[in-house]
Amino acid sequence: DTLGDGSLSSPLDTSVNNVKLPFYVENVTEGYRIKVYVRDVNGNRRWDLGEDVMFLERGTTNRTTWQVYFEPVREGGVEYRYPRVGVDLRQGDEFWVRTRRSFNTIEGGVMDVDSFRLEVRGHRYDVNLASSLLDRIRVVPNPYVGINELEPVSKLPGQVRGERRIYFDGLPRECVIRIYTLSGELVKEIYHNSGVDNGREYWNLLNRDGLGVSYGVYIAHIDAPGIGQKLIKFAIIK
Repeated sequence: DTLGDGSLSSPLDTSVNNVKLPFYVENVTEGYRIKVYVRDVNGNRRWDLGEDVMFLERGTTNRTTWQVYFEPVREGGVEYRYPRVGVDLRQGDEFWVRTRRSFNTIEGGVMDVDSFRLEVRGHRYDVNLASSLLDRIRVVPNPYVGINELEPVSKLPGQVRGERRIYFDGLPRECVIRIYTLSGELVKEIYHNSGVDNGREYWNLLNRDGLGVSYGVYIAHIDAPGIGQKLIKFAIIK
C-alpha cells in the first residue's frame, strides 16, 4: 500500500541504491535473499512498473547477474502503473525464474567461476576424402589477363610492378604440379608440400630457365602420390 505522498507504507525490501521495494527476491535453491539494484528512472525512491531490477552476485554490491522488469498494463489506451492492484500485480503474487546458471560466483570470499572443459583431436589426413576433392582444384585467375589482384604489390628490382602470379587452389597436402604447352613441352615443375590447412601454391609465370612465358593456353597436370591425378587447362593473356 502507498501513503498520500506515494511512498510505500510497508516496503518488503530495499535495493542497494536505497529504492523501496514492494517485493523481495530469494534464491530458493540455496535459501538466501538476493540483493538487487533498481534503475530508479523517475527518482521517487520506490520501484515502479517498467523500472529494471538487476540481481547482484552474492557478497557483492556492483556485480550483476540477471535483469528483469515488468511492463505496465495498458487498457483502452490508458497506461496503468503500480500500485493499481487488480489490474497488474497483486499482493502475494510470485514470479519464478529457473536457470541452470548460478546467481553467485563468490562463496565465502572464494571466487568460484565457471569452468569449461574442451576436448580436441589432432588433425588427420583422409586419403579417400582428398581423392574425392581433386575435382575442386582450380587455377586462379583463369584466364590470367595482364594482372592478378592476389599478386604481391611490392615492386621487383628494376621493374615497375610486382611478381606475376597465378595460383593453384584446393591442392592436396603433397603433390607435383607440371605445366605443359599444348604441344606437350614441359614448361615448369612445382613441388607442393604443406600442412592440411594450406592447399594453395603459386606459379610466377617463369619457365624452367627463369624466362617469362608467352601468352597462350597451358595444361597443368597435378600428381598427388597415393591420391590421384588432375588435369586443368588455363589461359594466359598478356
